Amino acid sequence: MIQEQEREFESTHHPEPSLWQQNYGSLLTALVAVILLAGIIVLVYRQNRFVPVRFPDGSSIDNPDSEEKPLVADSTQIAIAVSGSISSYGSVKLSIYEKESEFLSFGPTSMSSSASIVDGIAVWIVPVKSLPENFAVLAFHDENNDEQLNVNRRGIATERFGFTQNGPSLTWPPKFADAVIPRPEAGTTLEIFIR
Repeated sequence: MIQEQEREFESTHHPEPSLWQQNYGSLLTALVAVILLAGIIVLVYRQNRFVPVRFPDGSSIDNPDSEEKPLVADSTQIAIAVSGSISSYGSVKLSIYEKESEFLSFGPTSMSSSASIVDGIAVWIVPVKSLPENFAVLAFHDENNDEQLNVNRRGIATERFGFTQNGPSLTWPPKFADAVIPRPEAGTTLEIFIR
């Protein structure tokens, strides 16, 4: 008798689930699968669709026949051009070292100067006779205009810099022998890249 009452109680309080209630998990899973499949199809299409190659118009291509004007107009001078990852903030400082004992001392050098940055390049025009026979050049981007190459606590430069001969930056500071060059011919451009 007790068992019959329990069955009757269960049938009135827990009716049999409808077909929807029995299958709603399967239907939701199918819906999610359809949405994922549609997303994958869209992604594959966008990755593999053909986009015609776009060529620049004639005005954006340099004419190889046109010669660039040299930086040095006088045959008794050279140009020192510093380029690289230079923003328009601050200025570029340049120091020329004649002796190994002076190199990177940031004291008196054969020549120290600063130049403003125009189109990512700082340029100095220097008379050839004022340059020593052999010298090394340090250039750095003084973004904060504090007149010095800033370094962190470990002595590693926090401002971009470069040397003649593209002296190795991984062994900061480089040796004088890694950066020294002979005096260039008049009318040429000495390029230094900072990084």
